[in-house]
Amino acid sequence: MDARLRHVRDWYAADPASVGGPAFNSSYTTGALRLGYTFDRRLQLYGGIDNLADARMPANQTSRGSPDDPGARFFYAGLQYRF
Repeated sequence: MDARLRHVRDWYAADPASVGGPAFNSSYTTGALRLGYTFDRRLQLYGGIDNLADARMPANQTSRGSPDDPGARFFYAGLQYRF
C-alpha cells in the first residue's frame, strides 16, 4: 500500500493573455492511494486512485500544458512482470 499527499502553494501562473486564465493560482492539495499484490518475485497486480477528493485544479496551470498537469480524479490498474 502506498499513500501520498501533495500540497502546492499559491504561485504566479503563465501569462494570462496567452491562455485566457488568471495570472495567479490558488494553492491546492491532492491525495492518492495505490494498492498492490505481489504473487511471486516477478508478478505484481496493482491499482489505485489519484486525486481522491476530486479537488478542483487551477485553470492556468501552464501555458502549453504538460504531462504532469493535474486533472479530475482517476482510477488505474496494471500488471507488472519482471524478466
